[in-house]
Amino acid sequence: MRIFRKLLLLFLAAGLVPLACLSLYHLTALRTLGDEAASRSGKVLTEEMRRHIREAVKNYARLIHQQSNVLELVLGNQARAVEKCLAADPSPATKIFFLEDRDGKTRLPPDMAPSPRHRIPDGGGGTVPRPMSLASADFRIPRGADRMKAEKDAARLAGMVPAYRRTWADHSAILARIVVGLESGLLSGYPGMGGYPPAFDARERPWYRNARENGRLTWNPPYRDVLGCGIVGNLSMPVYGTDGAFAGAVALEVRNIQDFRLPPEKEAENAEVFLVMLREREKTGRRGLWIAGRNRPVEDGTDWETPLREEWLEDRGGEGTALLISDLSGGKEATVSMPFDGRPALWGYGPVGGSGTGTCLVMVVPEWDVLVKARELRALILGRNRQAARYFIVIAALTVLGAAGIALRFSGAIARPLQALSESTGRIAKGDLDTEIPPVPRNDEVGDLARAVDTMRRDLKAHIRRLTEATAARERMESELRIARTIQMSFLPKRFPSPEDGTGFELYATLLPAREVGGDLYDFHVLDGGRLFFAVGDVSGKGVPAALFMALARSLMKGIAGTGAGPAEILEEMNRELCRDNETVMFVSVFCGTLDTATGEVLYANGGHNPPLLVRPGAGATFLPVRSDLVLGGMEDAVYGTGRLVLAPGDGLFLYTDGVTEARRCDGEFFGGGRLREAVSSLGALPPREAVETLLEAGRVFCGEASQSDDIAVLMVRFTGTAAPPGRRAPER
Repeated sequence: MRIFRKLLLLFLAAGLVPLACLSLYHLTALRTLGDEAASRSGKVLTEEMRRHIREAVKNYARLIHQQSNVLELVLGNQARAVEKCLAADPSPATKIFFLEDRDGKTRLPPDMAPSPRHRIPDGGGGTVPRPMSLASADFRIPRGADRMKAEKDAARLAGMVPAYRRTWADHSAILARIVVGLESGLLSGYPGMGGYPPAFDARERPWYRNARENGRLTWNPPYRDVLGCGIVGNLSMPVYGTDGAFAGAVALEVRNIQDFRLPPEKEAENAEVFLVMLREREKTGRRGLWIAGRNRPVEDGTDWETPLREEWLEDRGGEGTALLISDLSGGKEATVSMPFDGRPALWGYGPVGGSGTGTCLVMVVPEWDVLVKARELRALILGRNRQAARYFIVIAALTVLGAAGIALRFSGAIARPLQALSESTGRIAKGDLDTEIPPVPRNDEVGDLARAVDTMRRDLKAHIRRLTEATAARERMESELRIARTIQMSFLPKRFPSPEDGTGFELYATLLPAREVGGDLYDFHVLDGGRLFFAVGDVSGKGVPAALFMALARSLMKGIAGTGAGPAEILEEMNRELCRDNETVMFVSVFCGTLDTATGEVLYANGGHNPPLLVRPGAGATFLPVRSDLVLGGMEDAVYGTGRLVLAPGDGLFLYTDGVTEARRCDGEFFGGGRLREAVSSLGALPPREAVETLLEAGRVFCGEASQSDDIAVLMVRFTGTAAPPGRRAPER
């Protein structure tokens, strides 16, 4: 019995020791494989992020440069308009809202409404929206100023409100305030809101002094706005009187770059973006990277009278930023790896507006975030490693409980496939993912392990390939489509007149693309003589091609309408232009018309579009009888007819695209023209905005859970018959 026990122990040792060695080798090989796979995938992810950072910096630097040029052009126009107003006689009939009249009482415009972008303290440690008026500017005369002269200047500057409103309507996304300060001490601000501290005097602000001293357009350092707009940038320009003497300054307060965001991926959520300028540091005399803007808000606890604390990017990047300063001084762009706040990071940088401007864009992404997917991959492999370890423990336990003869008999059968499997995993650990796992025609733990390792190898190889391809394609496509949607929506007018504007009509329109971008369009603007031009169109197809063709069609329509042509002439000229070199054979259906805001006469023409609905109070809605002329872009010599009707006060037209009538439920039923006519008839005398929103909600309720299959454009115009005289009419946009 003792001999048997000794033989049993010997057989067990002879079987278990090699098995344990093979198991250890296998587990070590899998761990090495995990480390190697994580390292290789980390390199791939880092290179992809480098490319993404380069593209993001280049695109956004180009956008900042374009916006800067637009702002400089807008400021020049504002300055010329201010000089023209100052040279004219003051209008005594103009309503002026001083922040404090002679009797000491505050009088504000009647349309004051809270502005979420302008906030003031609520007295309890928080903030509340500041009231703001888009219909009027505010005027303030500081203490000690010549009030009589300032009031005359205010009467002249009151004529700037239409120009302010046009500028705000076109650029409110980047503007915080429009400010005019004069030598008389008068301060005029738009939008009107008030709330200036008693000690505030525009003549003492840096932007005013810089405009007076430099005598030209000047970009000024950012500062904390006095009215709660946060930290803003500023560009100012002097204005002169008729005698050529300095009369004051006009300035645009612009928002910082806090809207800059990478796509919402996990590896970019902690990215920081800086707008920097090359300047000499006062303490050292060396050139440094002064931070003029950033995508993350900073609260330094200062008030409007205290200059912002200067921040330098090299203080956060360390000595490695010397190369960055050298590259940006030469107008170079690059992506490098160096510490940021003491941690490894990827830096991407490039000039804004070309070399020599001294303005640059820098983006920093922590490397820890970039390598998150590599760490997940390593964790996956180590998890499989632990699973394999459990298999080996089970095998060892069964071997210990078996007889010595069974252990001796099956030790070789177990060891050989494990050895082959270990050799294969060793090659896999060295990066050879094409290594085939030897087949193990067994249904025990060894066979399961071999199949698991082979599955892991194939999954790992496919995962790395899909990760590389999908990450690059998805990020590129999402970035391009977001930019395209922003550009497309910016083409369309967003300022909608109301009866209070004195235009003689009220109007509202909206566009809902089925994808990120679409081919439907709407447009309106006031022509000479107080006529309103309006149109709705639908381009064939969807997506980016339709969006590009839509932009071309709208530009042609707006340009031709501005020449004074009638609706039919507009469609004929557009059709000729669209037919030329139309290799894609795309076309667009358009319904357009003009409304005489004094008489209610409407002239219209139809280019293959759905007939609009004529809405009369108390009579419901009926489809307007129109000619079914050809779509635009089909035949170059197509002729279009002109229709005429006269609207009474309260009558309106409801224009739409087929995305409304062809909206479909999950069971295949369409919304249809009849249901549309009933829905519009039920709107009654609702204002256009509420009417359009109510109709769209009815469409969404009808479709239920079905997704939107086509682009939707809707425009409703109602004749009010209350048009103001041409000289008093408010601007359209």
